[in-house]
Amino acid sequence: MKKILRLTTAGSVDDGKSTLIGRLFLDERLIKTDILEALGDVEQNLAELTDGLREEREKKITIDVAFRYFEKNETKFIIADSPGHQEFLRSYLSALTQVDAVLILIDAAVGISEQTLRHLNLATFLGIQHICIVVNKMDLVKYSHDRFRALVNQIDPTGVWSHTPASALHGDNVTHPGPHMPWYNGPTLMQWLESIKLEEVSNKNIHSDVQLNLPDGTSLAFLNSGELQCGERFSCLDGRKGVINNLFRFGKKVEKISAPGSFSLIASIPLFRGDILLDEQASEGQVIFKLKWCYTGNSKLGENQLILKHHTLEIPFKIIGLTLENDIHECAIETPYSLFLNQDMNLKVSIIDDQTKQTVGLGFLSKR
Repeated sequence: MKKILRLTTAGSVDDGKSTLIGRLFLDERLIKTDILEALGDVEQNLAELTDGLREEREKKITIDVAFRYFEKNETKFIIADSPGHQEFLRSYLSALTQVDAVLILIDAAVGISEQTLRHLNLATFLGIQHICIVVNKMDLVKYSHDRFRALVNQIDPTGVWSHTPASALHGDNVTHPGPHMPWYNGPTLMQWLESIKLEEVSNKNIHSDVQLNLPDGTSLAFLNSGELQCGERFSCLDGRKGVINNLFRFGKKVEKISAPGSFSLIASIPLFRGDILLDEQASEGQVIFKLKWCYTGNSKLGENQLILKHHTLEIPFKIIGLTLENDIHECAIETPYSLFLNQDMNLKVSIIDDQTKQTVGLGFLSKR
């Protein structure tokens, strides 16, 4: 089975995130001829390959998260192109809770901005292990090795992450090395992505998200980790217990499935969009919420009703006994029902202000 790699781009405004993805798709020959013809000067309009909203194309900015999909060799890639503007931070946060890898872009001519550091800080907070610092637009600094090393040393002085000099506009080190930087002998971005080894998820505890329910009682879901088989008992996040009656994959009935992948099931209890299926042994306990508050608007922490969001799941909650902001905190939360979690489970969530509908933070749910 092919591995599924989810990644997103990050960085400040005009660092070339959309252009980078457009270049990757162009060089991998993933763009249809009619789209290439409609773009006209393809080299100058690479960003429009991912900016799907009319407002995005007219303003030449990215507003919403654009998902793009492709396969190469043994990997299925899901790329989330997220915006760099501060006012669209909520879109980046939404993408960040769903990915395995992040490309942090820096404009070689402009340097490292506050937004660059914010995006990097949020990725490390969520524990994303696969991060590559991409010093883009190297053509604007005459492909200077000294400039590349200076920026890398500034943002990653201890050498924790991978680093790649690139020119998305001209294609250097995106899918091919290019002739302009003979001093660089590391992998291209495509080579780096293909080399990522993801944690084996089929041997972990069950974690599955219900995405859609059909009128005949069938539920469509995605298995993030673990294995499921017919007749197996499971728990839901809200404590309901059930049994898997039937499993289907690619339209065929099966006895057993392993993560990761999409499937459908018929259970002994009604399931709903947003339900999370866990091990039968998942239990009620003291739930600890580790959060990072990162909204810069006028609302105070907990002033409005807050929502925990994980994929299609939304749970209203209240923070108990915490008033500090702009830092990382552990706290208790109050929800409409007790939460049942697998042991040693860290459930990534985004925090939504129910009044403004803005994403105001990130967090983990775990059991003490």
